[in-house]
Amino acid sequence: MSSFLNLPSRSSSLLGQLTPYKLGFLFFGLALWLFLPIVGIFPLLFFIQLNIISKNGTIRQKNKKQNLLNLNNCLLLLIVLTLTIFISSFDPFKDTLIYINDYSNLDDTSPFGIAKYGRGLEFVTFLLAYPTFILSNGSEYWFLFNHSLIINLLIVFFISRGLSKQYYPLILIFVFSINLYYGQVFYMRHFLSNVFLMLAVASLDRPRYFAATFLSIFSHLSNILYSLVTIVFKFDRLFLKFSRRLFKNRLLFNSLLFSLALGSGLIFKFYGSENIIGLIKPIIAWQSSLFNSDVGDYLQTRISNYDGRDSSEYSFPVMAIIDTVLIGLLIIIRNLKKADKKILCLVGLYCVYLLAFIFVALTGFNWRLCLLFFSLSGFFYLIGIEIDNRDVQLGLIFLALFKIAFFGFWLYKMDNQSYFVFFDAHPLEMTIYDYVVFFFDSITS
Repeated sequence: MSSFLNLPSRSSSLLGQLTPYKLGFLFFGLALWLFLPIVGIFPLLFFIQLNIISKNGTIRQKNKKQNLLNLNNCLLLLIVLTLTIFISSFDPFKDTLIYINDYSNLDDTSPFGIAKYGRGLEFVTFLLAYPTFILSNGSEYWFLFNHSLIINLLIVFFISRGLSKQYYPLILIFVFSINLYYGQVFYMRHFLSNVFLMLAVASLDRPRYFAATFLSIFSHLSNILYSLVTIVFKFDRLFLKFSRRLFKNRLLFNSLLFSLALGSGLIFKFYGSENIIGLIKPIIAWQSSLFNSDVGDYLQTRISNYDGRDSSEYSFPVMAIIDTVLIGLLIIIRNLKKADKKILCLVGLYCVYLLAFIFVALTGFNWRLCLLFFSLSGFFYLIGIEIDNRDVQLGLIFLALFKIAFFGFWLYKMDNQSYFVFFDAHPLEMTIYDYVVFFFDSITS
């Protein structure tokens, strides 16, 4: 039985058997996109996936240089613009209003001077927004639009392709069907930091890894912990070798993963968040004495404020819980001993996230600690895409369909009382014509 990413022939995989029908998905996707643009992106992505398989024939065939203006890239650009216009229709409140207010002050100070976040170290968001402010004369809409555009371009053309050149459209289907993905202009700094972190994972074997890690940390300091995971897999060959040996013994690895979840859960439950935070603060204080005391004081204050913050307003997203369980199962059943370091790094990030998830679930700590996984869990399904099992492949296809349906239900149930509101709570009534009108009205108002 062939691997999902090592197919000897077109007909040897479930997706390969669907390639004769790819034009049907293209025409259906374009028709749906005209009337429901945000939903129509999914069949278009599926067409791109089938088109890649049919053109490559053998998946291991060496990729040849392709025209930048080929059909796949044109459709991807269409998808990026659709996503960006949709997200830029966000009804601002709370955090977004604060960011807009800070953005409006860029005419009086530099991006570094306005970066009050992280005691001046979390400056990347406003550094990227500064050219927008100058060129648009301080337009608030262009601020939201370009912030989302940067994120979507990175995810579509760099991160997903960096993780898998053959199966990036399938990855994108999982990514775009998560409703928290559309919180880009609410969790601005944190979301941007997570995107740069995933760019670092996708660039472990490229020089841009260093720039991506730098931008991730200085977008939101909380991602230092996750960045350490990528640094280990980037530089520590001994750890990488140890990881492969550990994954080779699947019984040992699965036992350690179970013990990690159970043991940490018991500690978090009976020791409590206040006591655990009390253990963390001296470590931060020691670091502060060596480097920057202001940053250390800020981190201690941030951790204290996050303890129980927003617990009355937020709850665990249902799909995030499902994704946590399913990806954990995929890790357990997959043979990781021959996986490349990008996959191993995703597994490492999942293990750190799992600790954060258990900690938040049992102590009431702010669930933004889990935002990396909650908003970008689709990338972690790459772990399962490579499993050499036809039942798993079929399960992932049905899971993708289920997630799209769940996303559609979220759009259908949206009203003015929803936490995130797009297009005045009527996203399913907007055609591509309405998207175009909204965009031009927004940039000319």
